[in-house]
Amino acid sequence: VSAGLAGGSADAAAVMRLLGNVWDIQPQVLEELALEIGSDVPACLHSKTLFARGRGEDILLLPDLCLPKYIVIVAPKGRPLSTVKVFNNYEPSAFSSSICDNLPVRQDDWLELIYNARNDLLDTALKFVPEIEEILFVLRKFRNCLTARMTGSGATCFALFNELSDAEVVVRELQMTRPDWIVFNAKIL
Repeated sequence: VSAGLAGGSADAAAVMRLLGNVWDIQPQVLEELALEIGSDVPACLHSKTLFARGRGEDILLLPDLCLPKYIVIVAPKGRPLSTVKVFNNYEPSAFSSSICDNLPVRQDDWLELIYNARNDLLDTALKFVPEIEEILFVLRKFRNCLTARMTGSGATCFALFNELSDAEVVVRELQMTRPDWIVFNAKIL
């Protein structure tokens, strides 16, 4: 809860898919309803690799990209961050729309976008949970870290790796040295 991992949105999308199947609701209607619930609910409704723009209403399904296989998740213990709080304090002038202007076509270009994109909510989240900055700094120092960023509205952060062994090193080291952080790794499906 309040981790920026779209858990509530994923649950809402799962219920919507179920009800859509039971009551034979058209996908377009479900997408419109999903957007009323939250900006990331439409993405969760698709449950595929995609790029969303705007408030989540402009969705581009992506081809099967050769994405990194492993992710390390890190969150500061006892520091939930309310999505509502972040959005209520967000300065729209901080929005970086340039990344949305020229979307890539080639695999390598998509990966470059993924590695170099930024989370526009980061500056606002840092006002409430400044530890996020340290987490990102530490993650980026690890060997073979492809990128590290904050998830959603925070306060959870992630780092991407191509090799399980690299992700495991990060988890072992951080679990030993940072008992104040929740740390685990997972395989990206």
